Amino acid sequence: ENRIRSLFEDSRGQIWIGTGSGGLNRLDPTTGRFLRFTTDSENANSLPGGQVLSIYEDSHSTLWVGTDSGLAEWRPDFGVFVRYQSHSSKPNSLVNNRVNAISEDKSGVLWLATHGGVSLWNHFSDSFTYYNAGNDNLRSDIVTSVAESSTGLIWVGTYGGGLTSIDPLSGTVTHYLHDDAVADSIPDDQVMSVYIDREDRLWVGTRTGGLAMKLPDQEGFTLYQHDPKRGTSLSGNGVTSILQDRAGGLWVGVFDGGLNYSA
Repeated sequence: ENRIRSLFEDSRGQIWIGTGSGGLNRLDPTTGRFLRFTTDSENANSLPGGQVLSIYEDSHSTLWVGTDSGLAEWRPDFGVFVRYQSHSSKPNSLVNNRVNAISEDKSGVLWLATHGGVSLWNHFSDSFTYYNAGNDNLRSDIVTSVAESSTGLIWVGTYGGGLTSIDPLSGTVTHYLHDDAVADSIPDDQVMSVYIDREDRLWVGTRTGGLAMKLPDQEGFTLYQHDPKRGTSLSGNGVTSILQDRAGGLWVGVFDGGLNYSA
């Protein structure tokens, strides 16, 4: 399978590669060897799905894998995956099986971006809670991304419902939507990615509106968009991924526009 959906380097230096339908691959850079993990309907300890959308290592060095058919926890001592899936008869199960992104907050709770809202998994209670449009916390249940600021605020990107901030301590939920009459609103309600850099700046990648940046003490957003007359502008307005490197430079992936870098 040559379609790569996710990449992750764990704390041991192993490279995990999620594919579009062929499961998960692990590369050992020292030997150059790959180990492949696939889904098997007859093996409950295999991956729950073949499309691997997200990979994440938590503060306990546990590796989590989000697929199109549920969440998996890797147990390396036994060489198996533990599955977490949505069950209509179990209200404390995963809210939806398509896990687009995974993030851990400062209290150790996992926030899972799904197509049914955000599921929160607490390893102390071994159960899920959730925020979604059904309980009036989100404007869209299709959640693409999630990130935590240094102050503990959780930022949730949705497809069609804009951006939402959640304060887990107070329960306060704030929505940020595009408004044609407000120049510094987010440029598009179809949010593809959210990212918090080391300066605690919030970066928001959208499907058609380019890139938006919000400072911690700022209400509005600064916009970065493609301008065909400027060769140094963003190469396109469909921003799918954002990452800050060790030197502080920002890398921005653009749909059909390649990769952009800003020092």
